[in-house]
Amino acid sequence: MTTAAYNQIIDALFGVSPYAGFAGPVGDPAPPGWGQNSPVFERLICEIRPRLIVEVGSWLGASAIRMAHHLGEQGISGTIVCVDTWLGSPVHWRTAEYRGELRIMNGYPQLYYAFLANVMAAGHAGTILPLPQPSDNAARLLEELKLQAQLVYIDADHEATSVYNDLTNYWPLVAPGGTMFGDDFIADWPGVVRAVQMFAAKLGVQPEIDGNKWIIRKGGGG
Repeated sequence: MTTAAYNQIIDALFGVSPYAGFAGPVGDPAPPGWGQNSPVFERLICEIRPRLIVEVGSWLGASAIRMAHHLGEQGISGTIVCVDTWLGSPVHWRTAEYRGELRIMNGYPQLYYAFLANVMAAGHAGTILPLPQPSDNAARLLEELKLQAQLVYIDADHEATSVYNDLTNYWPLVAPGGTMFGDDFIADWPGVVRAVQMFAAKLGVQPEIDGNKWIIRKGGGG
């Protein structure tokens, strides 16, 4: 069952569901992802019981599908907005080893359609709503709609400047008492570590670290 936020975004930005009339291509029965099996997802969803989740960086939908599954298990009527360009990173484009993951057709990646197929195959089209925009554009659109999320998951670009910009742009969208969290707080991704530490220092807080996930909570006063 769709929520008020889901229908608000459809009406304001799409006019019709992005899944309407979509019949392919076939997605991945178990879409590949990074860290989607972390217990942090279930823990935060059980604790916060979010009505709206914003995910920045979605790829083929594995983590969004995992979160939708946990919402269903907990009987929570929620919406997950997935922000991504679905165009891949420079590494995917310039490295033959990874270029195939983009599923390029006529010079254009087809990842978005694989994402839609995966979400539909998992039965979560009424919960997960894609927003195919650069992250800064999407943040402005969601802010204009006056939407606030109880959970915001950041897992897009891993360069320090880009991560810091995502943290800055999406923090206002975190509802009072809500939580922002993200992936790859590890030595292999120094840009993520640096950006999270800088942003937490700016807020005057210490990020919680759970495995390779970082967590920053917003107080009830915003």
